[in-house]
Amino acid sequence: MEKRALLAITLSLAILLLWQFLFPPPKPVKTSAQSRSSQERNQEAQPSPEKIAGEPLTRERADTPLLPALSDQGGADLPPEREVTVTTKLYTARLSSQGACLKTFGLLRFTNHMALPKICSVFPFNRFYDTALINPVAEHKQLVSAIGTAVYPLQTTLDGIDSSRLAHAPFTPSADSLSLADGTPQGEVSFSWISPEGITFTKQFTFFNESYYIDCRLIVENNAARPLQLSPAFAWPLKMNPVMQNSGGRFFGGGSGDVENFLYLISDTLNRKAVADIKENKVFSGDIKWAGFEEKYFIETFIPLESADVKLTLIPPANNEASFQLAYSPADIQPGDRKIFSAVVYLGPKDLSHLDKGPGGLGKILSFGWLDPVAKPMLYVLKLFYRAIPNYGLAIIFLSIGLKIIFWPLTHKSQKSMKEMQKIQPKLAELKEKYKDNKEELNRRTLEFYRTNKVNPLGGCLPILIQIPVFFALYRVLLNSIELRHAPFITYWINDLSSKDPTLISPLLMGASMFIQQKMTPTVGDPTQAKIMLIMPVMFTFMFLSFPSGLVIYWLVTNVLSIAQQYYINKHAA
Repeated sequence: MEKRALLAITLSLAILLLWQFLFPPPKPVKTSAQSRSSQERNQEAQPSPEKIAGEPLTRERADTPLLPALSDQGGADLPPEREVTVTTKLYTARLSSQGACLKTFGLLRFTNHMALPKICSVFPFNRFYDTALINPVAEHKQLVSAIGTAVYPLQTTLDGIDSSRLAHAPFTPSADSLSLADGTPQGEVSFSWISPEGITFTKQFTFFNESYYIDCRLIVENNAARPLQLSPAFAWPLKMNPVMQNSGGRFFGGGSGDVENFLYLISDTLNRKAVADIKENKVFSGDIKWAGFEEKYFIETFIPLESADVKLTLIPPANNEASFQLAYSPADIQPGDRKIFSAVVYLGPKDLSHLDKGPGGLGKILSFGWLDPVAKPMLYVLKLFYRAIPNYGLAIIFLSIGLKIIFWPLTHKSQKSMKEMQKIQPKLAELKEKYKDNKEELNRRTLEFYRTNKVNPLGGCLPILIQIPVFFALYRVLLNSIELRHAPFITYWINDLSSKDPTLISPLLMGASMFIQQKMTPTVGDPTQAKIMLIMPVMFTFMFLSFPSGLVIYWLVTNVLSIAQQYYINKHAA
């Protein structure tokens, strides 16, 4: 790449890197107020059983918590828990009969870590890998886990009195398992429970074999003699993993697997709030389209389908558990009537091919900001190359070649302009010496000299400015695309294009190619500036040591092509 481009990109990267060091992302801090679990806090606000005994399920208290504590009735008389196993092409899930909620959810096409070949363990460079990641037990990525938590996603409460009976009620499942195959595109599992008042609650879940979306329905049938007013609230707690060091380096932000943000869409405006920044309950109401949790590559979202307003509550982390709750508007159900509360949940990767297939406009999540018009087409082309050659390393190489071909005329003009500028440097030096005491005359003579020799000193700037957004767009694509997560390039060398090269071979080759390119590129400045430019390959090499290897490969290929182009220009220059 040209010197001006390298200088501009270096300054940009240096500013971003300095910002990350000066203002690192906050880590969750457990305060004394957070040392109590959400259950303990809710128990204090929940009325005692004596006060609510015999009262109907109505919404009469505005201060009743959305997620009350477990009922004090005790679990001795409850039937044993039954688990329903659901298996599709994309995931396996377990649902519990106690509360009819989601207990585990594992993605079959994604693993927690990249398993390395056994030969890596004997190479000297294995110290660059986390020893825990060397040949780990193959584990599917778990978006929901039953370990270390007492409240599960899709646990339903009522925003009213004694609602804990519904949250932990002994539902009866319609089946013990559901397995979807190619001949069975979808299937349903339902859970039913009748309250002491005669209210029938049915939770229905529809699963799809080739989709991460799940249709959910809560059906409330009022078989009692009195009218019923209630407001269902769906809880979504999530156990937070310990902070993991990002394999791509802090510059690339975020953990490699940790929950980073609450995510919600209000009136078509996407909002993100870091989980660690929530210190007290945050309540939102209005046109809330959906809410969820966001990791770097995965999301878990709850999408209510009711047209009425819903209430969203973000709850601060306690005991490494964060949660949010969505409560529907109060509904009046007359005796003999029923009410259906519909929703859709999405648990899966940030992949547009899946996100765009459901409601709620989840495609907004995968946004590259102002670089969207450039980044998304590049991601689309990258996928096209992968379909032809199923190796994302090769896809990046072909994308680099394609971009170089597109920008060949611009870079050729820029490099040729620099070559012409190098030729006229002696004449410019004579003008500077002759008119060193008259700046105005020097500028006039210099411009006249440029016109006479048909040389534009800014001829190399415009092509460079056009290429810089393309570089940053590709940087964002390679950084955030789920496609590159654990994507291998060459076995025993680069096994994960989203993480750094543990052998350091690719960044060292990249630095060497930059040095060669610098030596071949015409120098139009003074000798001191030329020496400073030769230091840039060293700076870039150190920066790229922790960059994702996919980005390093792109830069390396681009440098090699630029060397070939510069060689051609130097050889055919007049």
